[in-house]
Formats: sequence, structure tokens, C-alpha cells
Amino acid sequence: MTDTPKPKRKQGAGAIEKRKEKRNTKFEAERQQKAQKKAAKAAITPAAPPAAVAAKREHPESKNDDANASAKKQKVEPAATVANMGIANEAATASKSPAPKIPANDNSGVVMKAVKLTDDKKAKLLQALSRSKSNNTKPTNSKSESSATSGEATPKQPTAKPPQQPKKTATPTATNQLTELQAKMKKTLSGGRFRMINEQLYTTTSDIAVNLFLKEPETFDIYHEGFRAQVESWPSNPVDHYIKTLSALTPSKSAKSGQQKPIVIVDMGCGEAALAKSIMSLNTTESKRFMVHSFDLASPNEYVVACDIRNVPLKDEEADVVVFSLSLMGTNFLDFIKEAWRILKTGGNLKIAEVVSRFPSVNKFIEALVALGFKLTSKNTSNKMFVFFEFVKLAKAPEVKRKEAKDDDEKPLLTPCLYRKR
Repeated sequence: MTDTPKPKRKQGAGAIEKRKEKRNTKFEAERQQKAQKKAAKAAITPAAPPAAVAAKREHPESKNDDANASAKKQKVEPAATVANMGIANEAATASKSPAPKIPANDNSGVVMKAVKLTDDKKAKLLQALSRSKSNNTKPTNSKSESSATSGEATPKQPTAKPPQQPKKTATPTATNQLTELQAKMKKTLSGGRFRMINEQLYTTTSDIAVNLFLKEPETFDIYHEGFRAQVESWPSNPVDHYIKTLSALTPSKSAKSGQQKPIVIVDMGCGEAALAKSIMSLNTTESKRFMVHSFDLASPNEYVVACDIRNVPLKDEEADVVVFSLSLMGTNFLDFIKEAWRILKTGGNLKIAEVVSRFPSVNKFIEALVALGFKLTSKNTSNKMFVFFEFVKLAKAPEVKRKEAKDDDEKPLLTPCLYRKR
């Protein structure tokens, strides 16, 4: 047997109406429950949305345009104005928004609490708005206000800055411009050039040295810069010794006129003329005690006459004192001694200071000068570095022939003073 489906019973109109009423009652209960949750959530929410956001909800099609305009407005308007507008919008929205409706079947306690929270929120927003208005006394720009109302922000005009003048920096000196390493390298190079020039002056004749300084005038400065560095390590300087002794001399009076005659001093190989500067400063307008002539290979100042000191521009027997302070440097140094004999007066003084290590034999050096017409009056070897000689010019040079500076069978009278590398 096959089962035949039972025919459906036809329902009456009353049953259909009952089902519809039951379904509507269920929907109404769900709607009321949703309304209760929404009211409770509105009471807990910290602030109502600003008017601009509400407007966007009403007009969703202008959401993107308003978002762009709002972003531009925030960049243009000052922070205080934007804050005040936000507070005002929140207060206005809160004041205009109606109180939440209380459903008939809702819990009255929860709804009343939500209403109370909303009223407190309104009061606080209004107080904040009044305070911000009273504190904000700075007027807003009319352009920014118009752009805020229209919703369009105008681009911010860049403020022109006054032209900045370049900072004046102090011009550093030559020593400040060099780093410690550069200064050390410069000192090493200067020391090397000084030693090279010094060796040339001791191992060549004076005429070659003159040509060297004429072709390269800066050579004189380089040499004396290195020389000053060497002097700093000496216990004493022979020039200071001669300044002290010569300053004590008293000029004699002329036998014919009875007037005081200045003492004529010749500084051979004077360098930077330290002797002349000190001695000439002792002269006054009432009394001229000294006349100093300074000669060297180059002229660094007005005191010095550049020349070859084997032939200086002075007359015969014009000088009272001739000084050689570490200046017997050329291989033809005996020519310098002969020139000193020519310009010295009879009985005039020859003063020589030289480095101790230059003398292979001090006695042979003295013998050479005696042969050239001088008489030794004093010799001072108490200084560890230097020897000081005092000679007097004789009336007539003795006719003693002697070989000049060097001979194949004997040592030189003076050896070069060469500085070792440090």
C-alpha cells in the first residue's frame, strides 16, 4: 500500500488573525527592548556629536566635501578658535536634542538616571562655553570666520621674515686657524728650512749668501724665525750681554770743540737690529750718546742696511766699536775681520761672541786675529755655550803672512754651526 498525503486543513480567519497579533506583539517587544538599550547608551555617551557631524548624517552625499573643508579649516584657524567652536557646537547640539522617550514597559529608574546625566552634561557644557568666551579676548580674523561659516578654508599666507644679516665672526689669527697637528707640521717644516738655510750660510761665501737673499727675500724671515726658536732654549743671548756692557759707555769730548762726541758702534751681521733698537733708545734730544750702524744680508726694518759685510758703506777709521755676535758665518769670515780693522779707529774695540763648539783651537783663532792687526785684551770662557773675545786695533797691522781660513795640513779656524734635527 502506498501512503497518500493527507489533505491540508483549511484554517479559519480567526486563526490567521491570532498569529498576526502574536507576531506583532513580539515585534513590539523587540522594538521596546532596542529603545531601552539605545536610551541607556545615550546617557553614558560623553558628548553629543557636533553640528557639522549631524549635518553630515542628514546629508551623507556631502560627507567627503565637508571632511576636506574641515581638515583645511583646522590647519588655518588658531587652536583656541577651533576649541571654542567645538564646545559651542556640542552645547548647541545638546540643548537642541530632545530628551529620550520613556517607553511604556521600560524600567523607569534607568531612564530617569539617563535623563539626569543628560541634564548635567548640558549644564557642564554651558559653563565651559561661558568660561571660554570670557577668557578668549583675542579677536578672530574675519577671513577665518567667513571661511568657517562657508565651510571653505583659504590657504594660509606665509609671513615674510626680515632678512637675516650674516653673523660676524671674529677673524682668527694665523695660530688659531691651524689645528694642533697642522701647527706641529708647520713647525717641523719651518725647522727643516731653517736648518737648510743655516747650513748654506755657514758653508758658502758671503757673496753667494747675498744673492740668495736677493732672489728669495722671504728666506731672511724664515731663517730668523727659526733662529728665534733656537734662542728660546739658550740660557743667555750674547746680544743681551753687549746691550748691557755698551749702554754703560760714556762718550768722550772733542779736544778741539769740547763738545761730546757720540760713540759709533757697528753691528756686523745684526739680524733684526736688537742692539741698535736698545742702544739708540738711550739718546735724548739734549744728549746724543750713541750712533749705531747695523748691517746684514737683508733689511727687515729701518735700522738695518742690506749689504755684504766684507764691504760695508763706512769710511776708514769711523767706528769706535765693532761687534760680531754669532755672525762669523761665511767661509770667508776672515774678510769680515779685515773690514772691521779698516773701519775701526786706532785703539777701537773689536767684540766677538761665538759658539764654543765652533773652535777646534781657540788659541789658533786668536793667533789669526793678531796676524790681522789686533791685540787680545780679554777672553771669557765661563759661559757653557759661548766664548767672548775683546780685541783692540793696533796702529799698524804686523807684516805676518798667514793662510786664510783653511789649510790642507791643519784644521779650519772655525767649523760650521749646524743644528741637529729634533
